[in-house]
Amino acid sequence: LYNRDTEKMMCGGTGESRAADAEIQGVCDKVKDKIVEKLGSDPAQFKALKYKSQVVAGVNYFITVQLSDTDACLVRVFQDLQGKADLLGLKKVDVGAEPAYFEGFE
Repeated sequence: LYNRDTEKMMCGGTGESRAADAEIQGVCDKVKDKIVEKLGSDPAQFKALKYKSQVVAGVNYFITVQLSDTDACLVRVFQDLQGKADLLGLKKVDVGAEPAYFEGFE
């Protein structure tokens, strides 16, 4: 079981959508260069808004990242037990989009 601020979830499942905090922004910042590369340009904004997490042999994060007043992207980031983060997926979404499980790049 995973317990982050008393939220429990089964290994392999995603938890509820939560507001992003400094820790989640830090996860995004670790892979910002890869996100910018996939987007093709540096966004006007880069702010983690909401996320879901999935415990595996580390943690998969599904994070809604604000890019402008109207645009966002959903990123999938895997962070291993040592804290190394890898970008595993990205898709463009509206700023109000809820984070959700997905695979790949769109």
